[in-house]
Amino acid sequence: NHDISITLTDVGESKQRVILKLNRCSREERLQKILGKSLLEDSLPIQAEHIGVTIGGYVGLPSAARGSAQAQYVFVNNRPVRDKVFYGAIKGAYSDLLPNGKFPFVALFLTIDPSEIDVNVHPAKTEIRFRQPGEVRSFVLNAIRLRLAERGLRADRSLSLALGHGSQTSNGAY
Repeated sequence: NHDISITLTDVGESKQRVILKLNRCSREERLQKILGKSLLEDSLPIQAEHIGVTIGGYVGLPSAARGSAQAQYVFVNNRPVRDKVFYGAIKGAYSDLLPNGKFPFVALFLTIDPSEIDVNVHPAKTEIRFRQPGEVRSFVLNAIRLRLAERGLRADRSLSLALGHGSQTSNGAY
């Protein structure tokens, strides 16, 4: 949460050592401080909205892909989550751009009406369930594909149409 300040201190027997100190700042500044500036330099900012659902954050360029999905950070209504719908959309968005075994960096923040999600799926509240998972998946997938396409990185359109994914309208909605 970039809207709060936090200090992590190691309190030893002889002295205290500040391990991490983060002041209140913008989302981009917080991501740079935690993930490093170079990771964000190899990514594209993303912002999209569709029927009251918004997505913002960063999507990595295919050239910066990694060997694991550990650099995929997903938040829904500012809650960090592990969600199959979201991860399936990310994988689908990059399917024609990355070889198997490579995973893009993403830091995505989805804002949705709380009545459209169920957060009581897992005791730790890290898993959620969308009321309309297909629509959310399509929105996330198409928002990422559009952002990558704006940079000249295009997936095979015939594959996208065969998978039944929609197209963008002139105002950025899907």
